[in-house]
Amino acid sequence: MDGYKLTLASDVLERDGLGLELYSPDGTLIAEVFRDDDSGVRTFNSFMPLNIRPEVLTWFLDQAAQRL
Repeated sequence: MDGYKLTLASDVLERDGLGLELYSPDGTLIAEVFRDDDSGVRTFNSFMPLNIRPEVLTWFLDQAAQRL
C-alpha cells in the first residue's frame, strides 16, 4: 500500500512467535504485531511515533489479523 511494505518474521530465540512488521516507504521499521506462540496473545508495538495515515494503520492491522 502506497510504498509501505510488510514482512512476516519468526522469532524463536528471544520470543517464541510470529510477527508481522510494517516498513515505511524509505525502509524504516515502524511497527509490528507479534503473536506469542505459547499464549496466542497478539501485541502491537511501535518503534517510533506513529505518523501514518489511518488507512495505512487499518490496512496493517487487517493484514496482521489475517496472517497471524
